[in-house]
This record gives sequence, C-alpha cells and structure tokens, in this order.
Amino acid sequence: MLKKSMDILDVYAWTSANKSKLTECFVDNAYFSKNKWLLKLRCKNTGSPYLTIQPGVRINLSQTEPSLKTIDNFARFLRSRLRDSKITEVSMPRWERIVEFEVEKHGEKSRNIVELLPRGLWVVTDSEYRIRYANRLVEYRDREIKPGLSYKPPPSKGVPPGDDSLATSLLQGKDLVRALVFNWGLPGHVAEEIIYRAGLFPRKNNDPKTLSSSDIETLVNNYKLLVDEAREGKGYLILESENLQLFTAYNPLLFQEEYEFDVKEVESIDSAIDIYFTRLESLLELAEKQGEMKARLDSLNERIQRQKEIISNYRRQLEEISNTLSSIYTFFTELSNTLECARKTREEKGWEHIVENCPGIINVHKDKGEVEVFIGGRVITLSIRTPLEKQIVELEKTKGEVKRKIEVALNALKDIEKEYDATKMELDKVSVSKIITIKPRAWYEKFHWLFTRNGFLVIGGRDASQNEVVVKKYLRDNDIFLHADIHGGSAAVLLTNGKEPSQIDIEDAALIPACYSKAWKTGMGFIEVFWATGSSVSLSPPPGEYLPKGAIMVYGKKNYLKKPLRLGIGVDVVCDEIYGPHYKVFISPPEFVRDKSLAYAILKPGDKSVQEVASEIASYFSEILKDLHGFSVSIPPVEVSSFLPGKSVIKLIQRGSKQVDCKE
Repeated sequence: MLKKSMDILDVYAWTSANKSKLTECFVDNAYFSKNKWLLKLRCKNTGSPYLTIQPGVRINLSQTEPSLKTIDNFARFLRSRLRDSKITEVSMPRWERIVEFEVEKHGEKSRNIVELLPRGLWVVTDSEYRIRYANRLVEYRDREIKPGLSYKPPPSKGVPPGDDSLATSLLQGKDLVRALVFNWGLPGHVAEEIIYRAGLFPRKNNDPKTLSSSDIETLVNNYKLLVDEAREGKGYLILESENLQLFTAYNPLLFQEEYEFDVKEVESIDSAIDIYFTRLESLLELAEKQGEMKARLDSLNERIQRQKEIISNYRRQLEEISNTLSSIYTFFTELSNTLECARKTREEKGWEHIVENCPGIINVHKDKGEVEVFIGGRVITLSIRTPLEKQIVELEKTKGEVKRKIEVALNALKDIEKEYDATKMELDKVSVSKIITIKPRAWYEKFHWLFTRNGFLVIGGRDASQNEVVVKKYLRDNDIFLHADIHGGSAAVLLTNGKEPSQIDIEDAALIPACYSKAWKTGMGFIEVFWATGSSVSLSPPPGEYLPKGAIMVYGKKNYLKKPLRLGIGVDVVCDEIYGPHYKVFISPPEFVRDKSLAYAILKPGDKSVQEVASEIASYFSEILKDLHGFSVSIPPVEVSSFLPGKSVIKLIQRGSKQVDCKE
C-alpha cells in the first residue's frame, strides 16, 4: 500500500507545529503547480516560505522555489480573496484529516478548509461558513459544495485519543490491528506502532476479546503517548537500502527495531512531508513516463511483427511468381500445347471435359477462366483466355511491383526498429527507484520461518544469538525442537499452540534446520535432523559444565529423520484490506510449494552465488506478478537472498498452481 496522503498524526503534528508560526504571516500571492496550489507567504521570523496545499494529499511549508508556477481559475480566485490578507488562526477543528486556517483582509474574514481525505477539497467560506468557492464544486450523497450553501464537513471516522469509547470500540474488531484501523480510524502502520509499543506485537492478529483489561489500558495509553509525541512537530524518514519508504510524525520504533529499517530524523514535520511527497511525485512521474514508454514499445513491437508478416507475405508472393515464371520458361512449349488443348476442349465440349482430355491439367476455375497445371513437380495456375506470352509479361510486371513493395516495407521496418531502439534506450535511462510501499511484517519474519502443510508455524535462528532467543523466548514444553545432526546451523521450533502436530508437520519443520545448516554449504545431498519435545530442551548445562553461546542441551529422547537438502521458495499475493494487495516471498517444502505459490523455484546445493540465484528468482517472480496481478514493483533480489542458505543451483522455476483474486 502506498502512503498517498498525510495520516491523522501527520495532520495533528503539522497543525500543532504551525498554528502559532503562521499567524505571523501574510499571503503575498497564489499559484498553481502541477497538482497543487502554492501560497507565497511573507512571515515575520521565517522569511518567505510557500504554503503548499494539495487537497486529499498534503499541506506543508516549504522554502524550496517551485520549478513550475502557473495560474488556474482557483488560483485567480485565491489571489482576489487572499492576497495581502493576514493569517489569523490555524486549527484542526476535530479529530479528522482537515485543516482550517482563517485569514483577514480589510477587516473581512475568510475561512479556508483543506480536506486531506480522499476526494480532497479546498473550500473557501466567509466567517459564517457560507461557501464562496472551492477547488471543485461537487455534490455528494450527504453534502453539496456550491457557492452560497453552508459548508458541511464530511462524516468523521477517527476516534480522538481522549475519547471514552476507545476501550469498548477496541473489543469490536476482528483482530487487534483491524480494531485500531477500523474502530479507532488509524492507518495500519500507526496501529502496528501502538501495538508494538504496548508489547503486544506477537498478538496483533489475535481477537481483541482475548486481551486483559491491563492490555487494553496499555494500548490506550500508548495511543495517547504517540499523539503527545507527534505534537512536538518532529519528522522522521524511514529508509530501506537508501530508498525512502515512509515518513512519520513520531520516532518509528517498530520499523527501526523490529523491521531493521534506517530511520533519519529531519528538521521538522514540514521537512518530512516536503521531502516525502516531492520524492513520491518525482517517482510517480517517472513511473508514468516509464509506463508510457513501455506501452510505446509494445505498440512498436506489434507494428514490427505486423510489418514482418507483411514482408513475409510479399516474399511468399514473390517466390510463387518466380516459381511460376521459371516453370513457364522451362516448359514453355508443353504449356502452350496444354493451354491450346484446354481452349479447344472448352469450345467443343465445355469446361467439364478439360481435365479428362488435356494431360497435366488437374483442376479448372470456370469463373476466372483459369486452369491448374501440374508440371515439373509443381502446380501452376494459368489463364486460357490470355496468350501465354502476355501472361509472362504480366507476371514479370507483377514480380517487379512486389519487389518494390518488399523494398518499401523493409525501409519502413528499419524506421520502426530504429524508433523502437531509441525508445528502448530512453527507457533504460529512466531509473525508477523502488516505489514507496508499506507492507506488513509479522514478528516471526526476523527469523527463518515457514508454515507446515497443516498450518503450524516453524521458526529458526539465523545465528547463535537467535538460536538462544528462539529457545528461551518461544519454546514451550509441548512444542517441537529440531536441529540438524551436525555442528552449527539453525535451531528450529515448531509452535504447537496446544495442538498435536502430525509426523508430516514435523518433517516439514525439519526443512529449516536441514537447509540452514553447514550441510548445505558443504554440498551434501541429505542430512539427519533430530527432534524432541520442548520439555526436554534446556539452555542450562549439566552441573559443572559450560555451554558456549548458542549451544542447546537436549536431555530427553531424540527422534531422527533423514531430510534431503531441497528448498522450495515461492511468491504469493496477500489480499489485505488494510495494506492493500502485496506480495510475500516464503520458503516451503518442495513437495507442496507449487500449491501455495503463484510462482516458485526449487533449489539444491550448487556453485552459483547467492546474488546470482536471488537475482534470477526475483526477476522471474516479478514478471509473474506483473502478468497475473499488474504489479509494477520489482522484487528486490535481497528479499530472495535472505531465504537462501548459500551457493545453490535452481532445479526448477515455474508458475505455481495457486490463483488469487483480490477484489476491490
């Protein structure tokens, strides 16, 4: 899901930071620039910034001079009403993404209401909220925006942090995240931040009714604390591999600590808004240009194929004429006699007797006056109404015309191919960074993880420290502990949650300790994996002994199974009502990865580098996502390489059998 507009905390942070600052400013002028309006301000202490207003998207102060300034009808209206006016008040009238600022000119007050909701509006009213004008005059089911009418705000969806209904509304949600999104009116990333700070992130998909009263109180308090933090007016940029992903009005601990993204604090919330949306606008423009060029390439490619087909048809026609002429020149006397026979037979007996009376003629076309003659191992069609000599002249003439058509068509093909190459070269120069998206990440994704075919979650450590965490924090007595029978590698836990896993589930779980062990790196074909119940596993050594970091003791019975070193890696599309459709890369036993995937690959130990294999898989997965779901985002190879145990070889890569249809 793309962050397309400021969220409720951004709006609150912006108004908190600017409500005093802007009351020292006058409006000098108004402009239109691409998809937004700009008010040139003259301020006492902050110079001459631009107030950038893009209804439905953003409002922010910027010191950057815009590259394009024009005038449209609404900008003309703003100039007539706002120029030389003083900003007297800035507010967020209710807990909704709406900013209101009042201006005064010659003793007359006007109110400017900027709706940052979908279908955003900028409505200018008098002091009594009678509409004077708007960037769009519209009629909705519940209100009208037209001059002379009283302004009516859209229905409110958000719940203020101090509202008494927060606790009760939370219990009505399908799960914890959705409760905060749909019942508190928060975006998904803010909801997850609150849950994370409340220490409930592993339970984010649980039914809210399972929470204790203290858990609910903690959530409400963290919501209030997050709002208090936003009031400070700071701005934070979230980056992954230097690609800007998101901005927030609070320190995003979830992305920093759980997702391990880079977080950069900037000068203010205004700076964060300006940087993010300027970058987003640039990316979307480049993506649009890229899309147009790709469409142009597709069109040119179709023209190239059609032109090649035309040339091919002309060449077949030329070959047929040349073969006919060759036969005529070679068998001129015989053909002349055959045609004379056909003429006489037609005159004396009729068309129907030509084939039986004239050797070599195998068919007649009475309506065209033609006969088909088999001669020299070839069938040629000739007229019996025209002398053979004249037919030769006509055929030579047609042959010359076809040759000229081929020449013209070839020149046209060269021109189209030249245009195709130039467009392709231009497209290659258009570098579009990773489109800004927000994807949810589960708590277990920081480990090796998979789901067995019966739905049990399996997690495994990526290093010695994580091995300890997996056992110490997550292993319970009834869970299953697994490890390869080789020194070093991933310690895995099959989380039973009180249910009884089957032998197949345990075999599926063994994929993690088998593949993420030294056995893969040494190129082995199989490895033995042992498993034991959680009650027989400990991080404590026997009395008088010492356990190195990451070492784990198993005091009970060990059960062994032989596991082939084969790894399935697939990609799926998740239909999420909060974050929108997004892809998910995962690992799975090769036996059923096909059924779970839109596309998949099966790997075994080999000699190709992790980067090389990851790039090939990521490229293939991206193409499948584009073909099946229209995804324009390429999967970064790093999202695949994080699942690879080491040097590998791809045994199989193809489409999976799963079908996904995310309804709007």
